[in-house]
Amino acid sequence: AARYAEVAGVHLEVIHAAADQAAGREVLARAAVALSETPLSFETHIYPGDVAYVIREAVERLGCNALFAGAHRTEGRWEVSSHTETILRACDIPVIVHNVPQRLSGRLSAAHIRTSS
Repeated sequence: AARYAEVAGVHLEVIHAAADQAAGREVLARAAVALSETPLSFETHIYPGDVAYVIREAVERLGCNALFAGAHRTEGRWEVSSHTETILRACDIPVIVHNVPQRLSGRLSAAHIRTSS
């Protein structure tokens, strides 16, 4: 999202829906630190509640015209399902999904990686 905002020269709204407000503020604090190292104009927002309602309402209120969403998250050692599908169904603007890349085994060489055409 930051790369897109920098290339497009637009303001970046960082939205986080969190039941645990303290944990959500920690996530946004880390995002703000990372974004502070860029020339971007940005603002962070944390909202309690259901992710579908929160994101849809925030997108409408902030006048967003695109949304970037992560494809999954992990809690401890278990992978839990993403909120991405819920977000895709709730929003009527373009949603760009970033899937966290898998770490490849050291046994694979670059010859096994296909580049996009």
